[in-house]
Amino acid sequence: MGNRILFLDDKNIERSENLTRTFHPFEKEIGNPVFVKKYDWEGIGPYGSAVFEQDGRYVMFYVTYGGKKSDYPSGIAFSSDGINWERGDEWTGSIDDDAQCTGIMPDNGRLWKGYNYIGASFYRRSKRPDVPCMKFKRSVDGIHWEDTDIPEWTGPSDVFYMLWDDVRKKYVMYYKLWKLSGITTDGEAFCAYFPGFDYKESEGVFHAYGYSVLPERKDIDVYLKNEDTEKSQDGGGGLVCKSITMIRVVARAESADLREWTDERVIIEPAADAPLGDQTYGMSVKYENGIYIAHLSHFNAVDGHIQQQLAWSHDGIDFNINNDGYLLSCGKGDDWDRGMVSLSVDSIEKDGRICAYYGATDLDHTVCDVDYKGGVGRAWLRREGYASISGGTLVTKPIRVTGKSLSFNMKGKLKISVTDENNNKICEYAVSGDNDRITPEGMDLSEYMGKEIRLELNVENCELYSVGFTA
Repeated sequence: MGNRILFLDDKNIERSENLTRTFHPFEKEIGNPVFVKKYDWEGIGPYGSAVFEQDGRYVMFYVTYGGKKSDYPSGIAFSSDGINWERGDEWTGSIDDDAQCTGIMPDNGRLWKGYNYIGASFYRRSKRPDVPCMKFKRSVDGIHWEDTDIPEWTGPSDVFYMLWDDVRKKYVMYYKLWKLSGITTDGEAFCAYFPGFDYKESEGVFHAYGYSVLPERKDIDVYLKNEDTEKSQDGGGGLVCKSITMIRVVARAESADLREWTDERVIIEPAADAPLGDQTYGMSVKYENGIYIAHLSHFNAVDGHIQQQLAWSHDGIDFNINNDGYLLSCGKGDDWDRGMVSLSVDSIEKDGRICAYYGATDLDHTVCDVDYKGGVGRAWLRREGYASISGGTLVTKPIRVTGKSLSFNMKGKLKISVTDENNNKICEYAVSGDNDRITPEGMDLSEYMGKEIRLELNVENCELYSVGFTA
């Protein structure tokens, strides 16, 4: 009942002693990949996917590369259980339609009555042949798509994720931009962000030209100093060198109706002391339990690997990133997913666990992409299992009671003391087990409904993932 408290950070903790926080990666399923190339139009094969529940069944939209006139043609598949999938028998060409790539989100008639899906397609060229743009379409069934009267939007680049933010009551787009910075040949500092730009290199000079969207919208034609003798290409048009910063970052914008986008800003980019080539290749975001959870694609342009990091935010703008390990890593040796992995936040719950589909390739980003072999695998995580706390004690900040009893997602032995808003003790319990919903036997907080309480928790012998209320 209501949001559960997750322990990704200390936002809900008033004080603690000897507490350890552990972040947990997804576990790849044995037997992967589970979804591979079937039709010629799928090119290198599926290598990215998102799963939604729609009308009592699961729908998967997946992306491929190189099989049709769209750079990244899209496909659709259906499942009754979220595990076994049947493809649609046709390429969803009416959504791609010469676009470079497409992203799809369920909308269930919110913007257009009777239309279940919104499609956003990125085009290299708009009405101005040198400026990229995004166009929006709509669909009842996810297969057949219609144009809309929404005007073209120049903003995002070719990696993006859109969701409905029920807190703001707006559509929010998280998207990739290119950051270009350096010193001009006139000795001035330069920095701008683009959905894409062209460049030419000559002796000691980097000439860039295109349309920037941040910090302001305007045409750019700039000459930067580039005296590095050691530099390389990252396989996707990026230049890796020390004198010029040419990297991908994550930006964000919001809109009530897809027609006017506001609050466009860069929200994630590497720290100044990050390793050479480190950058972010987009992220997918969901809002649940009062927190924004993101799967962030970390890219190093030197080794070419794209791997997944966990990020989270309490407002959808300022994100924390777990830099101590990957949420999902590339495989090793001859593994089918040793090159790049992409894990969407769109997932399903099965038996107390999250089942997520991830796309992958066998080669890294620096290799010629026509040589890739793609596939989709499954990975699993405990429900609300991104992080756990253990090894000490804590007192929560005041929590408003929304149910009769507390329930804990935990493993081990937990001691619980509940106090009222005046710090008077209400009850004490000890529980043990390994389950995502453990409820203290006999607990009844009915008389405190709507009031605030604090929890004193001893997790010395317990891994605690979340706490919430039950009826």
